[in-house]
Amino acid sequence: MGKNKHPHSAFDRGDRKAPRSAFGDPGEKRARGEAPSVLRRTPLWAFRIVDIGGPWCWSALAGSDLAQVPQRLKQLESMTWGEIEGGEHHFVDVAGCSKPPRDRLQALKHDDTSSLFSLRVTGRRRIYGVRGEHVLSFLWWDPEHEVYPSQKKHT
Repeated sequence: MGKNKHPHSAFDRGDRKAPRSAFGDPGEKRARGEAPSVLRRTPLWAFRIVDIGGPWCWSALAGSDLAQVPQRLKQLESMTWGEIEGGEHHFVDVAGCSKPPRDRLQALKHDDTSSLFSLRVTGRRRIYGVRGEHVLSFLWWDPEHEVYPSQKKHT
């Protein structure tokens, strides 16, 4: 046996710790083998399906919105999906969207999407995306609330 070798070391038994991801959820603790609840996780943003050529494209983001959107997303990043979801931020059925967004989804080959997630930025301004687990893939910037118009009560 070597000078620095312990007969029962983890290295000798072949037990190795899995490397920890630098991008994991800080503070997320769970029992071994338990899947984390999406509602306890913080959101991640993705731009892989963002619409860059349609009526709700992100290139229309300008003026004061250009500062408000990243600021709002930064605020939401510090929350869990359980804290975000409900009230101002929620899933919407694609079937309830107006016809132009449904047509645009078809043109983008995303017509298999049954629901979108709506994030309220301010007032009427919304971000729509497709949420898979804790990742929201941004799709549209909707400053006029046209994608999923709300039905006002008592009108």
